[in-house]
Amino acid sequence: MVRTALAALVTPVLLALGLASASAPSSAVPDASSERSTVGYEPTWGRVRAPDQTLRRGCRSYRFAYRVTPPGTAWTAEVRVLSPRGRAVASRTFVSESDPAAAVRRFRVCRAAVAPGRFTLRMLVTSYAGTFDQGSKAHVRPTHFRLRRPR
Repeated sequence: MVRTALAALVTPVLLALGLASASAPSSAVPDASSERSTVGYEPTWGRVRAPDQTLRRGCRSYRFAYRVTPPGTAWTAEVRVLSPRGRAVASRTFVSESDPAAAVRRFRVCRAAVAPGRFTLRMLVTSYAGTFDQGSKAHVRPTHFRLRRPR
């Protein structure tokens, strides 16, 4: 209620100064989902996947495969493994100068830290055109795999 009242008072002042648009949201904190929506999926920039596997006791390594095919020759790829609850539990970064464009790698997860279930693999690829280029970023479509309890 206080936030709504404050927004009602501040918005006309910001509009008068030209610092806000007429469709400005009522909250001053940017929404994380709006930030994600500006970066679209580029299925042609690569792929990441993992087979269903068994969640073993202790801390173990689990396989995943990636392929990067961005428009430029210089690139970086950041792969994140998200738990069934949506928390990042592992990540790997690959760079065109030292890593192949396609390979099978491993990430490490401890059974005590995660629950069995459906995990998500997300990959962000940044392609660089020149020396001082900030890079073009694109997310590859996320994929899912399961880590099951041992039988």
